[in-house]
Amino acid sequence: MARRLPVTPRSSAADDLTLPRIVEPHRAPGATEPLRLALVRLVTGAFLGRPYRRHGARYGHPMLLLVEQRARQLAVRAGADVVTSAHVLMAVLAMHDELLRDGRPVRPDVHRWNQAGEILVSHGATAGAAVHALPGLPSVDDERRLDGLPDKGWHEPKAPFAAPAHGRSELSALRGASLAAFRRGDPYAGTTHLLVELLADPAGPAARLLRLLDVDPASVRADAQRHLPEQ
Repeated sequence: MARRLPVTPRSSAADDLTLPRIVEPHRAPGATEPLRLALVRLVTGAFLGRPYRRHGARYGHPMLLLVEQRARQLAVRAGADVVTSAHVLMAVLAMHDELLRDGRPVRPDVHRWNQAGEILVSHGATAGAAVHALPGLPSVDDERRLDGLPDKGWHEPKAPFAAPAHGRSELSALRGASLAAFRRGDPYAGTTHLLVELLADPAGPAARLLRLLDVDPASVRADAQRHLPEQ
């Protein structure tokens, strides 16, 4: 089992999402953006944008990268040794709750592709309920089997030292969302694409977690598909 690490968030989702300009920063009217923030966004865009445009890899945008990081934190807090799609679903809910609490919605142009939190809440799922239900979710033996996943344009999946390993259901959903967005011709992958992929397997951890919350995964997935703009 993974060693428990101190993962009490030092910043909220709003703080994490300010740097890549997913939510608007708190600045005085007329204030200019610090050069450091502009530089970070430029480098991030190059790191994520090119693999996405060539192979549909690495999301094309920081949002799902931050969701991936939050899912790992939640897995550590739960004492899990593998990150699964259930942790990814919880990450989406947790970040949505924090943005609501702080009164910091995502920018309208980003919101277009990132509505998973709202969709889940509209069906009755909450971050608190998901945390309480997670211990009742049985483990899956093949989470460490990573063969057959999309790999073109992606780095080899390696977890940080003493952190939970990447699980098959986690990577399948995240990479599948990136590839699906690319194939649709969307500018990048967001949480709405991710929610569709998280629930693609009715027997997967994310779908089973929703059933523990008395939420129908098929209805949520269909709703997420309807929220993706038609091309």
